[in-house]
Amino acid sequence: MVRRDSNKQLHIVTYRSKLVQNRCLIVIKNLNNDKNVFKVIPCSKIKIYLTNLLRQKNFIKIKLLSLEGNYVKINTAIKGSGWLYFPTHKKAVGVVFYGRQGVVASPALPSREAYYIPLQSPILSLIDVQVIDFY
Repeated sequence: MVRRDSNKQLHIVTYRSKLVQNRCLIVIKNLNNDKNVFKVIPCSKIKIYLTNLLRQKNFIKIKLLSLEGNYVKINTAIKGSGWLYFPTHKKAVGVVFYGRQGVVASPALPSREAYYIPLQSPILSLIDVQVIDFY
C-alpha cells in the first residue's frame, strides 16, 4: 500500500510471523529519506490499525499564548502527550497537555506557532527533525 502526500511517499508492508501465529509486523517506509518504522501487533488488529492510521489527522495547528519556564499556555484545549513540531526550524519538542496548559521539555521554543503530533503517531520518526524530549 503506497500513500502519497505532496512530496512525501509512504510505503506500508505487513508481514506475518511464522513462529508466533498471532503476531504481525508492520513496516512503514518513507521513500524520500530512507527512514523506517516497525510495529508488532496482533494479526486480528492489523486492519483496524491501518485504517485508523490512514484516516486520522495527525497534525493539529496550535498557537502558543505564553511561555513561563517549562510551562506553556495554548489557544485550544488538548489532553495528552505528544510533540510540538516546528516545520520551518525542523525541530520537535516533547510536550504534555492538560486542557489549555502544558509542560514542554525545553524552555527555548523557536516560534509561537507549531503543530501538535500525538505520541502514538509513528509519523515523527519518518520526518527528518531534531528531537528534544524529556529525560
